[in-house]
Amino acid sequence: MTRELLTHAQVLPLDEKVFARAVEWTNQLDLPDALVFASVSRALEAGTAGPSCFVTRNPKDFDDPAIKDVLSRYRCTLKTNFESGLAFIEKQTNVGGVG
Repeated sequence: MTRELLTHAQVLPLDEKVFARAVEWTNQLDLPDALVFASVSRALEAGTAGPSCFVTRNPKDFDDPAIKDVLSRYRCTLKTNFESGLAFIEKQTNVGGVG
């Protein structure tokens, strides 16, 4: 399953703009999580071709209304485990007979 998920994953860069945005989220998230979310939100702003998902196994920190609001603005859905992330991708790409 991990290999299937990784074929559709995007590795996001950490640059000075991501670090600057992360600082804005440190009142809600610790710095590592703020860096992750800043990376995701910057990539979403840069544009996506369609619906996307943010997959994390850390729902405690990311399952937050403010974070979900930012994600939803860019047609991005929070998925809190790899199985639901893969199911989302399969549905979007009609892989594996799902969709």
